[in-house]
Amino acid sequence: MAHDKSVTTSVSIGNPLSGDLASDRYGHKVTTMTARIDPLDLAVSTVLRGHQGQKNVTNVHLAATTGIHPRTLIRILEGHRAATVGELRLLAGVLGSTASEIAVEAERLIENA
Repeated sequence: MAHDKSVTTSVSIGNPLSGDLASDRYGHKVTTMTARIDPLDLAVSTVLRGHQGQKNVTNVHLAATTGIHPRTLIRILEGHRAATVGELRLLAGVLGSTASEIAVEAERLIENA
């Protein structure tokens, strides 16, 4: 009769961006992850929301005209996810701006904070 000697290990791992060390229930070192978003990306989100409000553009319109999935758009605008350069270019265009103008505004926002 064969005995099953497999062991199940319980490990809690979050988002794969930080690399902090923790221990599992057996004392083994494991990597835990925490998402961190750059302050410039947060500022870009703030600037985009500001332009969106000034132009009175809805999330539905932004998603439809840019092709960005609505949930992704919300995550970008709420600062939970950074916009890619391509996404920033699309969003800025719909909002009557350019990606570089949005980035400059975001940098100024950080400098004046």
